[in-house]
Amino acid sequence: MAWLTPKTDWRRTDVFLPLRDYMRIRGNILHLAGEAAALYAPFALAPMTPAADDVLPFLDFFENPDRNTDRLMDSTFRPENAPRARNYIANGRVWDAADLNRMESAHLALHTAFAAQKNARPVLAFTLGGDLFVPSL
Repeated sequence: MAWLTPKTDWRRTDVFLPLRDYMRIRGNILHLAGEAAALYAPFALAPMTPAADDVLPFLDFFENPDRNTDRLMDSTFRPENAPRARNYIANGRVWDAADLNRMESAHLALHTAFAAQKNARPVLAFTLGGDLFVPSL
């Protein structure tokens, strides 16, 4: 999945559009998991159902992206003072502006941290096993 800039300025009056907003959040989580795979030990994510206009979402539709955001931070790098995922209950409230800002801000912080970690990794200035090396006597 390609990285899409997260929306980190959600307000109560903003309208959440599943085909646009959920798919961006889902795609960014999958992108971050791919970035993390190159830097950290493997870990599993909960399945995230793609959004569709003709499907009524169940609790896991909202819960799994939030839990996966937590799992990404727990398995890689948790920014200082990053809040935890909240508890969801059946027929309870789903995401609000605070939840969306928390998740998407965490995604942006992880993306920035992964890029910095990747750029800070030491790299050899030459290729091992390149040309045959014959020592002179």
